[in-house]
Amino acid sequence: MAKKDIQALEGQSVFDIAVQTAGSTEAAIDIAAGNDISVTDDIDVLNTIKASATVNKSIAGYYERNAIKPATNITDKGQIFEDIFNNTFA
Repeated sequence: MAKKDIQALEGQSVFDIAVQTAGSTEAAIDIAAGNDISVTDDIDVLNTIKASATVNKSIAGYYERNAIKPATNITDKGQIFEDIFNNTFA
């Protein structure tokens, strides 16, 4: 898979985009550098991000085929853990 531009989604981090587009978090540094941001920066919703070269073709392909777009940058707005699990696991 070639490098391409993608639209960032709400809650996506540089690491989410790295896994989604390159198949590995190893690409996060390249993505951050190529977009003049830090790996810890919040990404503005609908920002166009230049993706990195593919690191793991099978993982990147799996994410693309199954339309998986991780968004793990949880803020005060989202309480995904609490919505899925109850205190059984506390």
